[in-house]
Amino acid sequence: MITDVKKHYDNLSKIYDELWFYSDDFVDFITDYLITHLDFQLTDKVVDLGCGTGIYSKGILKKKDFEHPIHCVDLSTKMLAQLKDYPNTKIINSGADTFCEHYEETFDKIFAKEMLHHIEVEKRSFFYDALYRSLAKDGLASILQIPPILSHPLFQDAIDTFEKRQIHYDDIKKGMLAAGFSAVHIDFISYPLSIEKNRYLKMVANRYISILSLFSDDEIKTGIEEIEKKHKNHDYLEFDDIFVVVTGKK
Repeated sequence: MITDVKKHYDNLSKIYDELWFYSDDFVDFITDYLITHLDFQLTDKVVDLGCGTGIYSKGILKKKDFEHPIHCVDLSTKMLAQLKDYPNTKIINSGADTFCEHYEETFDKIFAKEMLHHIEVEKRSFFYDALYRSLAKDGLASILQIPPILSHPLFQDAIDTFEKRQIHYDDIKKGMLAAGFSAVHIDFISYPLSIEKNRYLKMVANRYISILSLFSDDEIKTGIEEIEKKHKNHDYLEFDDIFVVVTGKK
């Protein structure tokens, strides 16, 4: 578990979009999936939990003119600063679990991309309960996570550490069912990426994925050398960015 999630994302805030905005097509892929998968209606009240800089909320709002603002929730004030004055958004500086537990309004659709692993294991059942209570009747909640098997071309210690720590999607499903969701299903999506090797190495140096925050500067340097050696004959690194999506209905 990352000991200081807020510090990690505050540090990334100025370069976060550069690290994760692989291309317009990638953002369109994620946002189009969410729009279809969650069957967004213009009257829906929507929450983006752990929104970061709001990359996906912004993408959705380019295609959907909701009657209500998207509630963009994040622990990092510096991440949220990138969303300042963005039309049809409501910025809420809060942890996802705290927001779901204490915010009085209910919502039709809630999505959380790569956020759940930041909630401590012993608190996850409380989060699922709060998530359920945050939904209106027939509301939908989707949790998007990287699967336990990592496809990113990281150094081996990072891959091993990630795979030991990452929550399994079956456990997410069990937790949501225990919280009262009437139906929970699992979906997998993937997007083929081709990233210039030097750019990817800079992403690793900047700890673009949160598991890298567990490694020291020297360990990151050694890891980058390992990646360079393994892919010395490649100018681009190609891999599928895979996500598992666990969706529950109230």
